[in-house]
This record gives sequence, structure tokens and C-alpha cells, in this order.
Amino acid sequence: MASNVLPMSRSKNANFVEAINHNANAMNRSVNATTKPPLLDSAGRPMAKNSPGNWDVDWKKRRANALHRSTDTKLANKHRATFWKKITKTDPNTGQPVTYTNCCQYYFDRSYADKGQECDEFPFASTKEGASNANGHYSVRPIAHQDNNDHGDYIKAFYRIYRIGNGTRFWIRITN
Repeated sequence: MASNVLPMSRSKNANFVEAINHNANAMNRSVNATTKPPLLDSAGRPMAKNSPGNWDVDWKKRRANALHRSTDTKLANKHRATFWKKITKTDPNTGQPVTYTNCCQYYFDRSYADKGQECDEFPFASTKEGASNANGHYSVRPIAHQDNNDHGDYIKAFYRIYRIGNGTRFWIRITN
């Protein structure tokens, strides 16, 4: 496999399978309309997202579908701030405002962090295509803290070993 393809295997990388499943769902147009936050059409209906990075797309479309590594920590923080922002909604039962600390807390279980989970994002914050540049074509999901850390370490090792520097394009290949 090409050195600019990040391989992820559900069987070989079982220590971060929750992250792999999240990445797979986010890149799969047949199911990613159900990922959070939803991307809505003009009528307010969830629609499929154009999430980049999937090596298994038609090879003619692959070049335009790449992720690009970013070493800009300010950009990574901007990506994270896109989904790590307070959301205040009115509780329909009480009429009182309820504040959620981030998208994961709003769309999923308010106490996910108390359960040892972290808010995972796709595309990765370490890419130019992360949440702040995705125009809604991104996904968040709470996953186990250890899965998130192991997945992050795996991505960092891939960047280092294959010299995926700033601006270098790469793809993801997920297998069972």
C-alpha cells in the first residue's frame, strides 16, 4: 500500500476500534447523514456529508478526496473550537435554558465524560479539512478515552514514519 495511505484494521487495531468505526461511518456517504452534528438541507432534513480521505472511492475521484496534514496548532485548535463550543437550548419540558459544553454533550449523553469517554472528531483536527473548514461536513462522537488516545498516537506515528508533513495529502483505508 502507498505510504500516504493510513491503514486501519478493526482486527489488527482493536485497541481503537471505536475510532475506526467512527471514521468509517463519517466517510461513508450511505450512512453519514446520521452522524452528528447533522448537515441539513434547505428543508431541514439531514443529508449525506462529503467527508474526505476515503482511499476506497473511485480512483478517478481519489485525488480530490484527499486529506491534507496540517502542522498549524492554531488551525487544529480552531477546528476543535468548532465542535467544542457551548450550546444553549430551551428545555421543552421546563422552559428553562440548558447549556451543553460541546456538540458531543448536546447530541449524545450529557455525562459521556464521566463514563471515561472523549469527543472524537472526523476529519482529524490535524488536517486542513478539519471541522472549521468543513462547512458542516464533519462528525463528532463520544468514544472511549483510551481508544481516542491510542488512535491519536497511531496517527502521529503514521505522520512521523511516512514523513507526512504540512500540506502532504493522504488517505485512510479501513479494513476488517
